[in-house]
Amino acid sequence: MTTLTWIVGFTLLGGIVSVLLASLFLLLPESARLRAMPSMIAFATGALLAAALIGLLPEAMELAGPGGAGKVGMGLLAGIGLFFVLEKLVLWRHCHDDHCETHDLPHAHGGHTRNSSAALVIAGDTLHNVLDGVLIAAAFLTDVRLGIMTGFAVMAHEVPSEVGNFAVLLHGGLSRASAFRWNLFSGLGSVI
Repeated sequence: MTTLTWIVGFTLLGGIVSVLLASLFLLLPESARLRAMPSMIAFATGALLAAALIGLLPEAMELAGPGGAGKVGMGLLAGIGLFFVLEKLVLWRHCHDDHCETHDLPHAHGGHTRNSSAALVIAGDTLHNVLDGVLIAAAFLTDVRLGIMTGFAVMAHEVPSEVGNFAVLLHGGLSRASAFRWNLFSGLGSVI
């Protein structure tokens, strides 16, 4: 099999499998979903950290050579710092009420007010999945085994993310079928 076939296959598989697993998870009663969510998030985080620190970081150190280890470390720290700041900004702008003046934007749609978070989740998740596809492709270009491991780690990471997206889409007023279609659409962004 060619490297491109591996990349397209794993990005396509990851986009579909994560959405399917997330939609099955939402069939559980709400109390069960709420109890399982912290464990799923911890598993997703651990899978990505394992792929990065066990698979990608040693490869980057080897490619950088003996004098380039500091640059790899600074890149790692810069990435952690950037995402820490982004997370804090998102939490800072987070509303705890069902209706928030900052995040509820009125749209003329049959006389109803729609929550804008559904559209933002679709756009943000599509971009997120495109970047996941870049990560999977880079891993496969390095080594097929690393690509397979990265592909499975991204799939594991995507399930809780898609569960959260599904919940936001439903809360934003979409039907279950429409939320599933939009989640599948954004999940397939990794193929790009």
